[in-house]
Amino acid sequence: MEARKLKTYDDLAAVLEKRVELIDGEIVQRPMARSEHGLVQSRTCVELGSCDRKSGPGGWWVITEVSVSYELHQCPCHDIAGWRKERVPECPPRHHDTDTGLGLRDRLPRSRTPRIL
Repeated sequence: MEARKLKTYDDLAAVLEKRVELIDGEIVQRPMARSEHGLVQSRTCVELGSCDRKSGPGGWWVITEVSVSYELHQCPCHDIAGWRKERVPECPPRHHDTDTGLGLRDRLPRSRTPRIL
């Protein structure tokens, strides 16, 4: 039996379909988003708006539908992700290799922690 070849981000980038992500070395199709998903996503962005400081110290980059490479064979597309501007001074691209990516849920003050619906 032949060993399964794990896919990498390069394989993912070569796929023409837009709603795919790399999970455990496999390119998988993401489900079609529903209106409820878009509504929750937009409301979350509104709630987190105060984290998006235009100037001065601090603040966050809050981005929806962004792919983040954690390891060679892991590049999921997140509904919403955030990076501290002090650690990532420029807005991350739609695909971001991360040593610096920080999850909003783990880093925001309790009153700003998004609720999972």
